[in-house]
Amino acid sequence: MTSPYLFPLTAIYQQTTNSRGGALGLLIVMVIPGAISILGCYLTASRVFWTLARDNATPFCGFFATVNQKHRNPFNSIVLCGVISALLGCIYVGSQTAFNAFIGSFVVLSSLSYLAAILPHFLSKRANVAPGWFWMKGVSGFLVNGIASLYIIAFVIIFCFPFSMPVSAMTMNYTSLITGGFSLFVGAFWFWRRGDYEGPHFVPLESGILAKDAI
Repeated sequence: MTSPYLFPLTAIYQQTTNSRGGALGLLIVMVIPGAISILGCYLTASRVFWTLARDNATPFCGFFATVNQKHRNPFNSIVLCGVISALLGCIYVGSQTAFNAFIGSFVVLSSLSYLAAILPHFLSKRANVAPGWFWMKGVSGFLVNGIASLYIIAFVIIFCFPFSMPVSAMTMNYTSLITGGFSLFVGAFWFWRRGDYEGPHFVPLESGILAKDAI
């Protein structure tokens, strides 16, 4: 907590190696793959948002569901994700605590997204999903789903604890606030647009965007 470095992992590496050069080398090993993977994450986010817009699950879905024929990609969704990323980056300039809260909430929200898929599957006695190649039969499937759900619940609760005691405005963990507020927003948005949502559907190769791309 008293480290002069803004990135906590820097202090951990320096304490481990007892060398600034060693800490820098380990950080480079971590940063390079991260910088490369950011491109894939960014493109994935834009495609996911485009897919939701195509299924009428986002605001201005007609605008964001289009595919730019010149660039042959969902250009509008890509620009939107870039703007959102830039705005989130600006939070760090104003408040490091707020930025860390957004970063921490990502881990919790991504874990809850897995729980949102596993727990209903478990509670419905695994009856609503067609078995695939890696289907676990019998008790083993229920056991894995149950343990995974309990692990995610415990992990989310622990991850929302404060980083240290006593707690101050600067050291408070605001992940629970961000996660709760975002969950309320998504829930309200779901009730608003659920009547218009179409859901994934099969698109024949001869129709729509795929046919134009093939030409």
